[in-house]
Amino acid sequence: MDILELIHSRRSIRKFEDRPVAESIIDSLL
Repeated sequence: MDILELIHSRRSIRKFEDRPVAESIIDSLL
């Protein structure tokens, strides 16, 4: 996954759901 893609996905997820799901995904990738 590209970093820009990850950031874009995180923003999209935050728009759809106001939950810490994106943060969990990022932590898993890191």
